[in-house]
This record gives sequence, structure tokens and C-alpha cells, in this order.
Amino acid sequence: MDKKALALALFNIGAIQFGQFELKMHEQHPKAPRSPIYLNLRISPKGKLTDELVVEIGEQLFDIVDMEDLYYQRIVGLPKAGNPLAEAFIIASDGILLPEELLYLEKEETETGRRILPEIEGVFQRGEIVLPIDDLITRADTKIEGIKALRSNGLLVTDCIVLVDREQGGAKQLAEHDVQLHTLYTMTELLNIYVENNCITKKMQQKVIGYQKEVDEYLKTNS
Repeated sequence: MDKKALALALFNIGAIQFGQFELKMHEQHPKAPRSPIYLNLRISPKGKLTDELVVEIGEQLFDIVDMEDLYYQRIVGLPKAGNPLAEAFIIASDGILLPEELLYLEKEETETGRRILPEIEGVFQRGEIVLPIDDLITRADTKIEGIKALRSNGLLVTDCIVLVDREQGGAKQLAEHDVQLHTLYTMTELLNIYVENNCITKKMQQKVIGYQKEVDEYLKTNS
């Protein structure tokens, strides 16, 4: 399966949907504009990803890291959507990486939401370089929280890889913390594939592209 086929497979199983959707931000801003796109890149039962697609994603993420010749000594999935992708990444390495080189972080529920705990599950040594893996990035708040947890344990983080970059400032935020983002798809790439294959109209493409500006304008006048 090539990159285009994977994108179409994600669309066909409903992992990427178009319409009107409430996001996490609508808990605090219920009247904010609804999102024209919804990405559910989690495994069943909470998500749409099949085991076969998780394996495929792991292979394609590993190919990117291999092609870009990134250096790392440990892998960590950012909880919890990133965990199965990190596990698939290890399998895709075909023995280059061992299961014991995979680390785990955990989240806990708080009164204001969820936070990543500073404890790490797995074997590691201070000074080792760890590569975080996750499903997508919008803003980088959760990624930075995970990176800080890793660094607080003496690990180094120089790169981060995700399946989809929504192109809403996450890469810039990571760069401010000396972390480079690597991605299989940008939102622009995904939308182009879906328009070219008649999955969505150009009107929907433009609606998705303009959504963040619409949200920013709403928050500016309703904060």
C-alpha cells in the first residue's frame, strides 16, 4: 500500500470524516464554529483503525524515519493514540528495534482535563535519545507535555513523528522546544488526495483550510 492508498483507506473506513463535528474545544466554547473535518486515528473500540491499517501506518512511519536517517535509541508512543503506532513502528523495523526499546507514558484525569504523568514505563538510561510517535498534531501542547516528561527523566528529544499534521502551528511550537516535526501527511496533502479522487469537493477543501481562521475570529470576539 502506498501513501495515497493509505489515505483513501483511512477515508473509506471513516477514520477521516467530513461534515460538522464538535471537538474538544467545544466543551469550553459550545457556540464556536463546528469543524468540517474529524480525524479519529485510534484503534477500536474508541476509533476506526483496523489492526491491518495500524501495521501499515507503522511501516510507513518507519520508512520516513529510515529515509531521513534520524538517530534515536528509544521509541515512545504519546498516550494513548500513539501507543499502538509505536508498537507497529517497532514491528516494522524487522528486528532493527527490539520490543524492550519501547517506552510508555501514561495520562491521568484531572479537574481541568488530562495530563501526562512524569513517570516512564520501560528500561532506559539517562542521556539516551527517544523518538515520540503520535497520531496527529494540531497545536503541540500535548506533545510538549510529553517531551517535558521525557526530558525530566534525563532523556533527550530532538525529533517527533506523527501521522497527520493539521498545520495549525504545531510544528512551530515544537521547533521552539528544539524538536523537529516529521509527518506522513500534512493536511494540505490529505485534502489534495481526497479532491483528486472525488472523495470531497473543492468547496469542502476550502472550508477545511479556512476553518482555523474562522475559529480564531470567533474566539477573538467571544473570549
